[in-house]
Amino acid sequence: MQCHRESRHGDETAALSALTLAQNRIAGRVTERRRTADLPSAAMSIGSVLAVIFGLKAIAQDGLPLSAVLVILAGVGLGVLFARRQLPPDDPLIDLRLFGKPAFSASVATYYGLSLALAAFVWARLRGVSAGASG
Repeated sequence: MQCHRESRHGDETAALSALTLAQNRIAGRVTERRRTADLPSAAMSIGSVLAVIFGLKAIAQDGLPLSAVLVILAGVGLGVLFARRQLPPDDPLIDLRLFGKPAFSASVATYYGLSLALAAFVWARLRGVSAGASG
């Protein structure tokens, strides 16, 4: 039994050593990349998305009212301002330059395309329509 305890003590020592080394490496990186919060960019991003969603919801409920179209256009405009604000900084909130890389753009497009297909399939199943009948 005593041999078992010594072995456990060795495991604890190894784990503590690994945690200490990891903490030193992480602490070094955290102090190097300290940045302030970009609250205006965050507000622009959230405001853009919420405005577009609100406008689309209004169109789904009421048809095509002018107010919904104006809200969507305001959201798109806010999104454009957000994108323009994100391009120059060295440490942007969202690095939009990634969309210039074909592999990244293709993976994002694939992800959203498959998500949309899955949502359509689930919606059809919830309505009681088979996958074949829903097209």
